[in-house]
Amino acid sequence: MSSCSSLACTARISIQRGSSISWVDSPTPVEEGRPLRVGEYLLIRWLLALGLGTTAAIFLQLPLAAVPGAALGYMLPALYVGSRKRHRSGLFEVQLVDALALMAGGLRAGYSFLQGAEAVVRELPSPIQDEFGALLQDLRVGVPMEEAVIGLSRRVPSEEVDMLATAILIQRTSGGNLAEILDSIAYTIRERLRIRREIMTLTAQERMSSYVVGALPLISFVFLKLSNPDYLDQLFATVLGHVLLGAAIGLEIVGFYVIRRIIDIKV
Repeated sequence: MSSCSSLACTARISIQRGSSISWVDSPTPVEEGRPLRVGEYLLIRWLLALGLGTTAAIFLQLPLAAVPGAALGYMLPALYVGSRKRHRSGLFEVQLVDALALMAGGLRAGYSFLQGAEAVVRELPSPIQDEFGALLQDLRVGVPMEEAVIGLSRRVPSEEVDMLATAILIQRTSGGNLAEILDSIAYTIRERLRIRREIMTLTAQERMSSYVVGALPLISFVFLKLSNPDYLDQLFATVLGHVLLGAAIGLEIVGFYVIRRIIDIKV
């Protein structure tokens, strides 16, 4: 595999992070850290879609209810995997501070970057142990440092990892004290994590409100359907009812999305 220049590698990382991600590019079990094949993952999604769609149609005694039920069943695995992926990435970022401090100390003591990465694999638990282990494996089989670092940034889509990869690539071209660079990156990541925790604390009530407001119409609908089934028949038996039901669902989705966007503060 040919080596790329540091500036080209840095530009490649920036382009990858700037690209948009749609529902089609939903997170995979590999990114989330689970040993599940793509075919098995897709099979689970389709089986859950079929099961929830059938259950919704039978429970509500309405064939059209199978459509939103199937859509929900198909999206649930992606939502779960995405949640686990975010948790894994967050844990990796927390461990990255300790890893950078460990590597910086090793560099000051005269060890190489490769030996510092080996110390991270020995001393720190998963997930950073797994990712740095893959990095070491790439380096041991002859993959150039630039490509190995880019591979790490691909496996862990994080701004902190991009920052580390960019700093290493530029340092290999321009030179400089890598230990001081790693210390500076560790301090920056530590401050970013502190600010994120403060924001999560300040927006906790708003996030809980978004869940309550989003779930309240659904809970009310199920309660009315169980307590008085004839009360909601007009929503399914008339054209106006279909329009009102569709508008309610649309406004529910828009309202939940707007609230989430308001409290989603980027650091």
